[in-house]
Amino acid sequence: NSWVYEQYEAAPAISKILAGLLTGGVTEEIIMRLFLMSLLVLIASKVMLTENKDIPKKVYIIANVIVALLFAAGHLPSTMAMTTLTPLIVLRCFLFNGGIGLAFGYLYRKFGIFYAMIAHGFAHLIADILLTMYKIAMQYSTSTSGSFQRGYGGARHRKCTGQGHHQTSPGTWHRLCVSRKSIPHQCRRG
Repeated sequence: NSWVYEQYEAAPAISKILAGLLTGGVTEEIIMRLFLMSLLVLIASKVMLTENKDIPKKVYIIANVIVALLFAAGHLPSTMAMTTLTPLIVLRCFLFNGGIGLAFGYLYRKFGIFYAMIAHGFAHLIADILLTMYKIAMQYSTSTSGSFQRGYGGARHRKCTGQGHHQTSPGTWHRLCVSRKSIPHQCRRG
């Protein structure tokens, strides 16, 4: 569990960005859209077709919804590794990842697998950029004393008290430690 959490705590390295582009953008799209969605369309079209050779639009829509739900469910283990699953977290996972999965399925059906792969890869890239921007903003956040502190885990970091505070210099404290049920107490590093 802590390995996944540490990956999100660390700045996105080139290897992580490439892994997201290749694993998400290529591998997941081949498995979910090219293989699974196509298989569901093939099976449903064999069951539903009579004399007409055209596959009804509803077959693609149903296959896309099923695959999007499976795509969202596939993201639950990593979500569970980062936080405790609550009904709200599960709902967020299914709405967010399922919605994105529907979009990738639409791109696959309308334009082909290459477009779904590109969109999925860019989604990972944008998420990494936003995560980096968030971490930079957190490094320049205001401490409780009102003065700017340059990051947490930097040269000024002295010790973690285990009480939810960092001591950055003598007499200066601010809340930057993490304490969660599923993850042992540890100091964040920027």
